[in-house]
Amino acid sequence: MTDNCFLCLEKAKKNMCPAGVCKMKCHYECYNEYISVQKISGNTIQCPVCRSERKIRYNLRRKKYEIVGKDEFVYRVKNFLFLIKSSSGRGNKQELSIQMFEFMYCNLWFLEQNQIFANVVKMKLRELSNENNWDYPNELHYRFFGTYIM
Repeated sequence: MTDNCFLCLEKAKKNMCPAGVCKMKCHYECYNEYISVQKISGNTIQCPVCRSERKIRYNLRRKKYEIVGKDEFVYRVKNFLFLIKSSSGRGNKQELSIQMFEFMYCNLWFLEQNQIFANVVKMKLRELSNENNWDYPNELHYRFFGTYIM
């Protein structure tokens, strides 16, 4: 396996095999481009190198598929949390929270593979629902976990 992106053939650092089976490397932009032109059947995408499959989610807000690797996922969530903490006004915090949870929903694989993180998300959604009298966290809880907050 080379260190070149499978699509543009330039140097790439990130392992992006959808199922984590091979060491296929590519850029996030190239991978998202690849996904956007693929025929997606049954919400799965196939690795262009090893042909292993992985579930994928569609981003309704951005009208495209967006999957990132573990490091990028953690980086973006930390960035969202920082922005939420440092923003002022309930409306700004809610909008940033919505963006963060929509991003997480597009990368639901991370919650499926990390039970501790999934439990933290459940707890945070319950807190947001109780503290702010806000229905959206309950909706998200159902989308993520298949149950409503009691």
